[in-house]
Amino acid sequence: MKRFHSKFAVSIFLLFTCTSAWSQIVEFRLETTDLAGNPVGTVSVGDDFLFTAYTSHVSGFSDPADAGVFSAFIDVSYDGGLASTTGPIDHALRFSTATSGNLSNGLIDDAGGLATEPGSVPGPVGPTEQLVFSVPFRADAPGALDFIGSGSG
Repeated sequence: MKRFHSKFAVSIFLLFTCTSAWSQIVEFRLETTDLAGNPVGTVSVGDDFLFTAYTSHVSGFSDPADAGVFSAFIDVSYDGGLASTTGPIDHALRFSTATSGNLSNGLIDDAGGLATEPGSVPGPVGPTEQLVFSVPFRADAPGALDFIGSGSG
């Protein structure tokens, strides 16, 4: 059986300069999992898996109560000859306000949303890591598949 390999748990650090005396550093962590949410690095051709994106506010806040990612949007490229999406972007409840994102062969474009406490208005969600979205995929051909994130814009 042909195997398919995907690198996972890739972190992307983005630096945001603010008008305050410090800078804000936000991290995106990209991961591949099986359909039950368990991290995987290898699947067989024809297997389904999930691509997931997480974010956290890693530094630049003076009080953890003031920390959090208010909006999280990212572009992710991949080799569309090795895997294909099998469903839409599933935005996490925490980032379910003003959602966006488009899927095309080899690109998850501008995926994300604004952070919202359930039942309230948008606002930061604290310094802990939060799920932003997931996308279902199927392994179509053997090879090493890299998901490469970049700032959305």
